[in-house]
Amino acid sequence: MRTIFQKLRASSMARSTLAMLGTRVLSILIGVTLSVLLARWLAPEGYGIYLFTLTIAQFLAMPILAGLPTLVIREVAIARDSGDAAGLAGILRWSAGFIMVTFLVVTAVAAVFFFTLRAQGNLSIHFIALPLVLALAFLHMGSALLQGYEHPFSGSLGDGLIRPALLLGLVSLVVMAGVLSPEVALWSHVVAAAVAASFAFGYWLLVCRDRGLPLTQPPRYETRKWLRSLLPLSLVTAASLINSRLDILMLGILSVVDDVARYGIAVQLAGLVVMGQTIVNAIVGPKIARLYRQSDHTELHRTITHAARLSTVIALAVFLAVAVLGAQVIEFLLGANYSGAWYIALVLCCGNLISSAMGPVSTVMSMTGNEKTLARLVWLSALANAILNLILIPIYGVIGAAIATVTAQLVRQVIIVYWSATRLHLHTTILGSMKVTG
Repeated sequence: MRTIFQKLRASSMARSTLAMLGTRVLSILIGVTLSVLLARWLAPEGYGIYLFTLTIAQFLAMPILAGLPTLVIREVAIARDSGDAAGLAGILRWSAGFIMVTFLVVTAVAAVFFFTLRAQGNLSIHFIALPLVLALAFLHMGSALLQGYEHPFSGSLGDGLIRPALLLGLVSLVVMAGVLSPEVALWSHVVAAAVAASFAFGYWLLVCRDRGLPLTQPPRYETRKWLRSLLPLSLVTAASLINSRLDILMLGILSVVDDVARYGIAVQLAGLVVMGQTIVNAIVGPKIARLYRQSDHTELHRTITHAARLSTVIALAVFLAVAVLGAQVIEFLLGANYSGAWYIALVLCCGNLISSAMGPVSTVMSMTGNEKTLARLVWLSALANAILNLILIPIYGVIGAAIATVTAQLVRQVIIVYWSATRLHLHTTILGSMKVTG
């Protein structure tokens, strides 16, 4: 046992994972507190307007953020490792320019849409979504820069802790002042995101201070190459978003509202199982890009296997907690009407646990330049998910939706694992390097 703890202390990946896991748990607690505070003080109508505007902001941010952070992480990691100062300066300036140009296009489209619907009611509050989109875009870019420099914990602080903590503090102040409204809450969100973005860029400047500021170097742009990579990366993100929302959408069409509510609670519980995998993938992404470029397959396999095992340990711990305590926690917090969510959560948690055991397969494909293949597989998975939901929901109801989602997810993961092993000769599962035939 002592040897295990010594290895954990010596492992930078384990230390970063534990730090980011603690940050993530704290972020969840802050988010719950914030939601309760806003829901109580804004009343249902005001809180609904606030959430709807946030949804608009997330939708508008998709063209900007769908694939850019992943591209920045990969290109920064590769350029920094090879000492390519010109390429590093190029990707930094190009990314900032891409954000601004895309934001202007999004703003024009949003303005036309808002003014068109203005006759149906006062929609001026929704314009607050535009500065929020810009603040979030630069926040994610700053976080991606830090991750590309292999500072994953620092890269996660801006969006994972500083933004929600500052937002909670600002909302608490305006509540005490008695001036909380949906508009004030949204502007508080803009301020929190802007401060978090400033932190991310400020910390990045400190990281690269001793190595020479990349922005002072003559840039080299590879616009065609970056755009070719950005499109499939964006398609992957969009397909992943569809996969994560499709089951709830189809339940709303094919089932009753109560089932949608219970399923939504189950999805949130199941998301905790892959929390460790999400954190670990953020840590190993730039390492995978760097080691693959160096053709250091021994260290690359070691990194991937370590990541798979670490994320699976976390997933297993959360799964056991949900299996043992989930039903009691749901009933205590939400009441007996939501008790059926526990059975749904178990199905989804099983799928996420097995997915974690298959390793960082999507990250491996993205960081090795195979995002086009990944995009095709994720979109095929979304199609399979839709067909299975269409078949199983009328027969089995809400459990059918969970089975459909898990089945599509695991089939996709198995295909990617096999593709990575046979084409890239990279073995991503917790079993480590194995001979694959076929």
